[in-house]
Amino acid sequence: MTPYRGHPSCPSCGTPLAAAKQGGMSFERCPSCAGIWMIERQFLELLRASDTAQHVDELMEHNDGSKRRPCPVCRELMNLAWKDFLKLDRCPSHGVWLDAGELKEALNSKGAWDSAVAWFAELMKPPSQWE
Repeated sequence: MTPYRGHPSCPSCGTPLAAAKQGGMSFERCPSCAGIWMIERQFLELLRASDTAQHVDELMEHNDGSKRRPCPVCRELMNLAWKDFLKLDRCPSHGVWLDAGELKEALNSKGAWDSAVAWFAELMKPPSQWE
């Protein structure tokens, strides 16, 4: 693991992260792209306390070949972790990165369904339209 050097920066846009606090939880947020960096334990606690009361003890890791991003803290490449059909970035030593809107989607059970529908819709496109 690479030692921590300097202030954590956004793995999406490189902007230094800003400390934030809400509901008694501390996290860091990107002022440019609105991504959120938090300790995994806090993320799982939020899932359990959400209106949908999701009973999640851990995130399932599966690196599917998608581009991996560096951890904001140690700069090592994060693993891909999944919450239903939502793909997240996870550093096993430091936390979970959520792009803008992903926290809301993770906390909302309907969000998982919307992601599944979008995923299947993408599969139904002709190969010429695949990204």
